[in-house]
Amino acid sequence: ATTELLARQKTRKTLETYVSPNVAAFILQNQDAYQAAQAGVRKPCTILFSDIRGFTTITENSPDETQLVEYLNEYLTEMVHCVFEYGGTLHKFIGDAVMAVWGDTHSYGAKADAMAAVMTTLAMRRELARLNEKWTQEGKRTLKIGIGLNHGTVVVGAIGSLESPQRLEFTVIGDAVNVASRVESATKAQ
Repeated sequence: ATTELLARQKTRKTLETYVSPNVAAFILQNQDAYQAAQAGVRKPCTILFSDIRGFTTITENSPDETQLVEYLNEYLTEMVHCVFEYGGTLHKFIGDAVMAVWGDTHSYGAKADAMAAVMTTLAMRRELARLNEKWTQEGKRTLKIGIGLNHGTVVVGAIGSLESPQRLEFTVIGDAVNVASRVESATKAQ
């Protein structure tokens, strides 16, 4: 029993390197449901997109690539902590952008999922303010972000290439995802 427990813990730790902790738990605890979800299921979900304003310009003007990557990774680490704190699934990084979802692997109901996403946006803003204060003291550039949220029915599944090498992502697709992305883009007009 101990050997099996250690093997499961090792498998979970390995999975969590590649997917959100809640996806790893979902895979290990609900293998039949995960197999069904990989094929595609419709679910009500709340989708979050967050993007750093002007990061392409920062990248192009950075004299030190190593410091730039460390800077971005510090930011992304804290944003991911916010997502996980409120039970979200980190779906992907799109350059300096973050995509997270509530309701994909498990749901506490539409209202609770949406509220968790809103709480995440507030936590992200607080954490960015803390990082900006720290970076100011270190003589580094501060960052601004835009965040978009939307709730709606999406298709959850394993999306990607089936040819070798196989590359699939557990993600969501649909109009509600597109709207969340557009809401985030609309925050640039401020």
